[in-house]
Amino acid sequence: MILMRLPTESTRNKGAAAENAALHFLEKQGYQLNCRNFRIKEGEIDLIMVHPEEDCLVFIEVKSGNMAFFPGYLEGINRRKCAKIAKVASVFIENLDREYAAYRIDAVFVERGTKQEFHHLKNVYCMA
Repeated sequence: MILMRLPTESTRNKGAAAENAALHFLEKQGYQLNCRNFRIKEGEIDLIMVHPEEDCLVFIEVKSGNMAFFPGYLEGINRRKCAKIAKVASVFIENLDREYAAYRIDAVFVERGTKQEFHHLKNVYCMA
C-alpha cells in the first residue's frame, strides 16, 4: 500500500501563488501564456508558454520554497518527473492546431519570502 499526503489548502495556495509569480516573471521575459494547469490522468503541466522569438512551445514545471533547499527541489525534477511531463506534453502537442519550430521542458524555481527570486532552468529534460 502506498500512502500519499494530500496537499492542504495552504499548500495549494502557495503553489498557485508560485505559478502566478512564475507566469509574470516569464511574461516579462517575452513568453506568452498558451495554457495553465493542463491536466490529464497521467499528470499535469503547470504552465505552457510560447517563446515567440524562438517559435518554441515550452512546458514549465514550477517549484517554490526556501533558497536554502533549492538543490533539493531540483532533485524533484528527475527522469521520472520529466518523462511524465513529456507524456502529458505529447498529448497536448497532438491536439494543437499548429506546429512549432521547437518544444522543450523548463523549470522555474520561485523563492518564497520577502525577496522573491526566480531561477529559470531551460531544457531540464536533457539534464535529468
